[in-house]
Amino acid sequence: MQITILLLMNMKVVVLDDEKRVCELVCALILWDELGLELAGTASDGEQGLKLIKNVNPDIVITDIKMPALDGLQLIEEAKDYNPDLQFIIISGYRQFDYAKKAIKFGVSDYLLKPINQGELTAALKKLIKVSNEKKKAKGNLSNRDSIRKYYLLDFLKDPKDYNKFSTFFDCNDKISVSLINCDGEFYKYDEPAIEVIRNKLKDVFLCYTNFAIDWELIYAPFLHIFVVLVSFGADKVCDYRENMKIAFHDVVLNFSNLYHNLILTFSLGEPLDDLAFLQEELGKVFSTSLSRLYDGLGCFNEIKKLSFLVDNDTCNNVSEQIERLSIEQELNEKELQQQINVLDKLDYSSFPLTVEAITKKLNIFYKEKLGEESNKICFDEIYFDKNKEQILETFKKEIEKGFSLILEQMKNKNVKPIRIALTYIEGHYFENQLSLDYLSEIVHLSPAYFSALFKKEINIGFSEYLKKIRIEKSKELLASTSLSIKYIANKVGYNDPKHFAKCFIKQVGIKPHDYRKLYG
Repeated sequence: MQITILLLMNMKVVVLDDEKRVCELVCALILWDELGLELAGTASDGEQGLKLIKNVNPDIVITDIKMPALDGLQLIEEAKDYNPDLQFIIISGYRQFDYAKKAIKFGVSDYLLKPINQGELTAALKKLIKVSNEKKKAKGNLSNRDSIRKYYLLDFLKDPKDYNKFSTFFDCNDKISVSLINCDGEFYKYDEPAIEVIRNKLKDVFLCYTNFAIDWELIYAPFLHIFVVLVSFGADKVCDYRENMKIAFHDVVLNFSNLYHNLILTFSLGEPLDDLAFLQEELGKVFSTSLSRLYDGLGCFNEIKKLSFLVDNDTCNNVSEQIERLSIEQELNEKELQQQINVLDKLDYSSFPLTVEAITKKLNIFYKEKLGEESNKICFDEIYFDKNKEQILETFKKEIEKGFSLILEQMKNKNVKPIRIALTYIEGHYFENQLSLDYLSEIVHLSPAYFSALFKKEINIGFSEYLKKIRIEKSKELLASTSLSIKYIANKVGYNDPKHFAKCFIKQVGIKPHDYRKLYG
């Protein structure tokens, strides 16, 4: 009953913008009752906004990206520290694109361009409402100790600041160790229910070999693309722990070879710890050990190696910038793209994995900005399960090429749409005297110069010539099918001066309007 009440309560929204009229417009556009939302307050600068957020504890914040006192990014970062579950929609101008896309790394899922469109605002709010309700439902459904523990363990792996909640559900008074299981091959093709089946099978096998353990858990961490094994045991069982985990891993491999022949498992074993507080640091070491499989090979049982994997920031920035540039050009330069792939190929053992991962994160932000929902078609996740360096680069290049195709298609559609609108308008208003390049460019929301160039590119003739052609064609129909005077016909197709009409008609048709009527009327 409590869960149902929680999900039916109105979600609170705060709107922040330094322009009062923008706040009022946003509030007027939101379908409050239909969406189950309530306005919790508005503010005109970042500091007031942060105070308001802390006072009313909203579910959703709609904020301008540039505000006095505390800008949008600072506000989001500080508000997220206060309430990590807070959902944000940012408002941005065209010139603030680069600034706005940085907010994505703080968990902002949507940004809207000014002037605000009600349809886009409603769609963004619906998406956040769905995400928020799913989170609440997930928390509400934690009906047993096992589910609660998995939930808090995942939370702890994401953010190790507070491990008290998790420690109350996990007996870790003695030694504790974290290990990782990588599933390479075609694991990226498995959906959530299939991953849960694999987790249960792994758990069944390990359960047979953890009789020495005080407590243990095995979960899948989607943000790491990896299975995490957590084991707590007595100090006198360190040797048992190592040996039993080795035997368990080899048994798992045997069990999986027939059931999942397209998966290859690699196990990375962590060192025993005395305190849960050091678990996050140890997880980093074990994760680095797991990366060595890209060079040393898959299917092994690895213990902690003294490895230091780092991001090559210069390469990361340069390669991502070059790929972004290539992605928005009219034709993909295969040679230049291959040059960037070669740069990555030359990275050494310690910098290749994390540098490629950092680049894909940058490109994900770039593609989200350029493509919106279409960016979901680009999936770099597959690289986390490729078998070696060459396959990772092959997958990386394939997804870049996919991104280029999607951007090119979007650019074409973006160009075609205003021209389609213009052609439809001309067809229905060709006879109006005020119809001009400037007039029509306002209708399609483009500058006259850009609209003129785009029109000529798409139609192969300029706007003025096209309008003349349409008007003369319409006049030919009237000359052939009616007995209306030529002066009246000229006026009816948009010419106030009959002499000018006749001159244009002769230039296009080759004969006078009067003679055309004699021939075809």
